[in-house]
Amino acid sequence: MAVSNRGAALAGNEIVLRAVFTDSDGCLVDLDAVPEIYIYDESVETDTIVSEADAQTYTSALVGPLSAVRLSTGYYTYSYTVPAGGDAGSWHDLWVGTINGTDDYDYFSFRVTAGFDASSQSLGNNTMVIIELSGDITNSAGDESLVATDLYYSTNYSPLYASPDLIRLELGRWIDYIPDDTLALMSHISSKEADFIQGDVPCNSRNLKLAKTKFVVYDSVWRCLMIPGQGQQSGYASGKKKSLGDLSITDGAPVVAVPDEIMDWIHQQRQSWFRVVNAGANIVPGQGLTPTYAVKGMNDPDRRLGGRLWEDPGTIHYPQPSANSKRRRAGMRRGRFGFSDGRRRR
Repeated sequence: MAVSNRGAALAGNEIVLRAVFTDSDGCLVDLDAVPEIYIYDESVETDTIVSEADAQTYTSALVGPLSAVRLSTGYYTYSYTVPAGGDAGSWHDLWVGTINGTDDYDYFSFRVTAGFDASSQSLGNNTMVIIELSGDITNSAGDESLVATDLYYSTNYSPLYASPDLIRLELGRWIDYIPDDTLALMSHISSKEADFIQGDVPCNSRNLKLAKTKFVVYDSVWRCLMIPGQGQQSGYASGKKKSLGDLSITDGAPVVAVPDEIMDWIHQQRQSWFRVVNAGANIVPGQGLTPTYAVKGMNDPDRRLGGRLWEDPGTIHYPQPSANSKRRRAGMRRGRFGFSDGRRRR
């Protein structure tokens, strides 16, 4: 029988109720005797529970008294089976005991649910649905039964910047053994990380979407290959394999291990696109954020001459020489900072 918790106790299932008793200093203390428990369903108000506890008359209780079990000093528990068909709502368990001859009580709550109702529930994104098929399911004649089976389904992942098919197109046979469900989950996790790294930038929205997709492709594959026993990593073998002579047994891990150069390439691509996403798609893969060079503007008076002092073809027009040569104007001589008109400056 399945065990429920206080947040969702299914009608007909068992729930473990626990209580801890302490003194005024917060230290655990045992009661004079194991406490008694009274169960109230959702129809009883808390004011009624308090009034009955003060009067020590528990006429509204659904069941009780129930004897708790001592686990350790001040720690008591009781396993209660919620009646099948019990109404959904907030139920209460009242604990009554005596400490050093003084009566004391306290009550707690747990929520009872009626179970799954397809007409009132809906599935959203990022949700996994588990269907348990019991092994005692038979046909109408009762002579055939199914093997106990668990079926797993997932709804649409959001965000999801790279589908399993797109990832397989990029990496090919190196990830043939990884199921689509695993790739989709890893892609979803990588997509959330991409959003955390950089949100949408309006001026570069198209470039950023592409950068996020590329990053998710390589990051999700890198995550899959980091699963112990997958890929080829230091400290892990490629799956579990036993061999004795010509006999070899493999547990279903990839037949061909991912070479180190492929692993390094995937990691390099992942890091490259990480920088692009982090920069808001303002750089290209392989480019850094630091400028390669910087010069002053054309109109800056402190702009230094560049190159080998060739004349600017935008201002001086002359026939293109057959070889690089300097053009010297009449009356000019070569000075310390180039050609001058021969006049001395005082």
